[in-house]
Amino acid sequence: MMAEELQHSQKNFNGLTKPAKAGASKKLIIKNFKGESDWTSALESIMIRSIFLFLDRTYVLQNSLLPSIWDTGLELFRTHIVSDSGVQSRTVEGILEQIERERSGETVDRSLLRSLLGMLSDLQVIGRSLMMSALMSVYKDSFEQRFLTETTRLYAAEGQRLMQEREVPEYLHHVGRRLEEENDRVISYLDQSTQKPLIAAVEKQLLGEHMTAILQKGLQTLLDENRVCELTLLYELFSKVKGGLTALLQSWRDYIKSSGGEIVSSPEKDKEMVQELLDFKDRMDNVSQRCFQRNETFINAMKEAFENFINKRPNKPAELIAKYVDSKLRAGNKEATEEELERILDKIMIIFRFIHGKDVFEAFYKKDLAKRLLVGKSASVDAEKSMLSKLKHGCNIELTVNILTMGHWPSYTPMDVHLPAEMVKLQEVFKLFYLGKHSGRKLQWQPTLGHAVLKTEFKEGKKELQVSLFQTLVLLIFNEADECSVEEIRAATGIEDGELKRTLQSLACGKARVLNKTPRGKDVEDADRFHFNSDFRHKLFRIKINQIQMKETVEEQVSTTERVFQDRQYQIDAAVVRIMKMRKTLSHNLLVSELYNQLKFPVKPADLKKRIESLIDRDYMERDKENANQYHYVANILRPTAESVTQRTGSHEVGSQITSRLACRFVWSGCQRSLVNLLPDPEKQQRSVYDLINHSNSRTRAARAQCAHFTAFLTDDIMMEKQCAGVCWTLLMGCVFAAHAVTFEVTEGNSTCIKAELNASFSISYNTTNGTSVAAFALPSSAAVANGSSCGGAGVPPELLLSFGAGHMFSLAFSSDGRLYRVANMSLQYNLSDTSTFPQSSSAGVVSVMTNVSEISARLNSTYRCLSSTSISLDAGVNVTFANVRMEAYMTSANLSKDESVCSADQTVTTVAPTQSPKTTAAPSPVPPPAAPERGNYTITNGNGTVCLLALMGLQLNVTHFSKSRNQTVSEVVNLQPNRTTASGSCGVPVSTLTLAEDLTNLTFTFTLNSTTQKFHLSAVSVSAFWSDMTDRFVVSNSSLDFLQCSVGRSYMCSAEQTLAVVPAFSINTFRLQLQPFNVTANKFSAAEECRVDRENMLIPIIVGAALAGLVLIVLIAYLIGRKRTHAGYQTI
Repeated sequence: MMAEELQHSQKNFNGLTKPAKAGASKKLIIKNFKGESDWTSALESIMIRSIFLFLDRTYVLQNSLLPSIWDTGLELFRTHIVSDSGVQSRTVEGILEQIERERSGETVDRSLLRSLLGMLSDLQVIGRSLMMSALMSVYKDSFEQRFLTETTRLYAAEGQRLMQEREVPEYLHHVGRRLEEENDRVISYLDQSTQKPLIAAVEKQLLGEHMTAILQKGLQTLLDENRVCELTLLYELFSKVKGGLTALLQSWRDYIKSSGGEIVSSPEKDKEMVQELLDFKDRMDNVSQRCFQRNETFINAMKEAFENFINKRPNKPAELIAKYVDSKLRAGNKEATEEELERILDKIMIIFRFIHGKDVFEAFYKKDLAKRLLVGKSASVDAEKSMLSKLKHGCNIELTVNILTMGHWPSYTPMDVHLPAEMVKLQEVFKLFYLGKHSGRKLQWQPTLGHAVLKTEFKEGKKELQVSLFQTLVLLIFNEADECSVEEIRAATGIEDGELKRTLQSLACGKARVLNKTPRGKDVEDADRFHFNSDFRHKLFRIKINQIQMKETVEEQVSTTERVFQDRQYQIDAAVVRIMKMRKTLSHNLLVSELYNQLKFPVKPADLKKRIESLIDRDYMERDKENANQYHYVANILRPTAESVTQRTGSHEVGSQITSRLACRFVWSGCQRSLVNLLPDPEKQQRSVYDLINHSNSRTRAARAQCAHFTAFLTDDIMMEKQCAGVCWTLLMGCVFAAHAVTFEVTEGNSTCIKAELNASFSISYNTTNGTSVAAFALPSSAAVANGSSCGGAGVPPELLLSFGAGHMFSLAFSSDGRLYRVANMSLQYNLSDTSTFPQSSSAGVVSVMTNVSEISARLNSTYRCLSSTSISLDAGVNVTFANVRMEAYMTSANLSKDESVCSADQTVTTVAPTQSPKTTAAPSPVPPPAAPERGNYTITNGNGTVCLLALMGLQLNVTHFSKSRNQTVSEVVNLQPNRTTASGSCGVPVSTLTLAEDLTNLTFTFTLNSTTQKFHLSAVSVSAFWSDMTDRFVVSNSSLDFLQCSVGRSYMCSAEQTLAVVPAFSINTFRLQLQPFNVTANKFSAAEECRVDRENMLIPIIVGAALAGLVLIVLIAYLIGRKRTHAGYQTI
């Protein structure tokens, strides 16, 4: 029976393999499979084995010569069907034709395709199971390869055609649909292994081959029209193609640069520039967040592009952003609520961070801020504070709001107007009151800032008008006249023409028209006439009539820009000298490269070259004689001998102090010029300079130290020519007045909060009718604490305000961080109208200058002490010099604290040896090493208050750095003072840290525990110091140390002096050291493990003692032996 079934199957298979007639369709093979169910019959034949399982087990398997039913069926199908090339070819062609018809949009029988491809795939699997895959990989070899080739051909032609016919958005959607269709085919009837090569072929032909065309043709349109859906699809499609995101990223970057450049570079769009930038940034942020899936690479590229295009037009964007902020923060801006205003300011800060010329923004912003605060036009105090906080914390721009003297006010054109008699009388009353309260001040009225409230009666009833002073003067005219012309109003008020027309325009052409103009119109002409509008109506009782603001004048804008330019020149000069002083010799290209790294604003190479040429002309540096592109720093190299200086001055001691050609020039061109107005005999001027210095040698130690550092100060500070004389004279005055200090106190109730013993001298460069001169004067003993002094509170810092002379004032404002207090702001107000101090001054009035000071700082509840000279520049040409200073802020008692915070200059003072011979130049005497340091007790506690680290030790720091005063590398040894040192750190396993902070020095020890050896050691040390004589902050560290090894559970002890070499430029000397960074119990040290040095020190006495004991023993033995022999020689008689 089984044989009959096999024969029946063979007949069926033979029928399938008969050659087709000529012209037979490829559908025949498909129809045969479907209609006669031959494949199903074949499967039935194969499944006979299941039906005749019993026979297969009892008969076939028992007879080894007979093959199994399953194997026989497969063999017949391979022989008669699979191996026939005609069947394979017609089958595959029929399948490909059906797939092509489906791709063209026709409907096909997917179940038939699934059955056919399933057959091919199953045969492949069966072939592998029988180890005949090379013969039977029908799906891969016969179908898949031809299928992928046809797919590539089809989509290559389709991509070329559609890229020309369709727009990019439509094309992208078509590509998305095609990919979905091909994925659906894989799910429906293709083998899963075909999916990856199939999708890759489609993506390559429809996307990969046309990436450049897609981006060039459609990306700009998609971004301009903000097509979020298409941009999302574009990103998803390009992320699937190799190199797709890279190409998209570059095009995205180029688009931002191009579009943003158009916004910035068009002067006609300046009014809308900032708003357009904000809108453009919002659109790009939206695209990067929603379409590009917050890809960090795209976000960073956007930031880079914004920074690139916004700085192509230097300075202008910064200026316009400052004005835009002013428009948003100015009163009357009702476009946004407080929350919306805060969001706008945040967006502005994002744009602002891209700008290089932040100093331009700062200049315009400060000017506009002062105007808003002075005229009361600020929309919100909270918004102003918020913006200042953003600038300070986000962009490192230090802006604070203080009550300013007139020198800090924005410039206003002086204008004399005709005030009514009542106002003049009130002015005189206030003037008498003010000058009686503040002696030495000058009161100047600014009519442009005045405001008034007028009570007015209309037909509707009484109203109150809140108006400016100019509006007041105009309205008061109509108490006496019914109608006036422009000329009559001008004559009666004295208001200048432009301001008058703006005032009349606000009263007659605005929303609140209290005046009627004839003829009607928006502009005011000279022929217009005005009369009072008695029919005026308004729903409010008090009506505010805004003055039409005058736009920033060209002169004001140019003045601000020039001031920024001058400040940049000073910064460039200072940077060049700072670099050259450190490097000594440098090529032009390297110098320019260093400058670009240090300067924070954009600068052109031509500008740098001009400043370098200027410094060469002023002898700060020189060109190499053989190589014109190489520079040498010369300010501290060319030194005149003591003899040459002595011949000119007659003073050998001064000759020893003048150590450079630059210092000599300062003395003769600066100090001599500053004494012109004080010494009537010019021949005595030269001599008098040095007489002052010699006279000061008999003064206090502070004065001598100040004069000894006279030249060092001159050569180290970067100053303009007009400042040199002032600084020189200040130093001389400092030497003269060093011994004279004046005590000032600021009290509140019965408590004292600030106390200062000040000795200060000032030098101010000012313009005279004949050029430039320098005024030099000291803080007199008659100086008094002014009423503006306060102990602070409610956000106001403590301030010491001193008044002296004819309208001069000096102030120190303090701040605290809870650990230290410092002088945060220092300001000087001087009166150029004081002819005794500023003779022949070409200008008059009060000028104010201010600077932020960080050098003067001390620990809370301690007194700041500095005997050495300290000079601070308040502004170009304005300097103040302190010496012999003791002061304390935030006091808790009426007396200065006995605990002192000594300034860095006093900690390492170099004295000048007196000159014994006219031909010998005095040199600094070697500084003796300090005595052994005091032993400090330092503890660290963990979170629950338990002591986890103990240290008892005296520390001495050995630092090698470049000295400003000596202009050379020096080695200093400084003791760490325990009473001025605070300890902090952390405990843990396997690392514990101990940080010691003393004033401007921070020292950190890191201890590591080795769990294998159960020993700990000092593994790392870092130090940060910035002493007064250092050119830059000294920062070094070493994390690969292996010092102070000790077993866990014990403390390390070393009484002898040890030197821990951290780096070549820094080491630490330890004295009487005991520490335990791990396993501290009962808040005390565990048993000590001595260092090797201590053990060796103990071993030597032991050896010596043992040797002495041995020697004594030898002598004793010898004595006993000798005595015994002596007794042996005597006989008893």
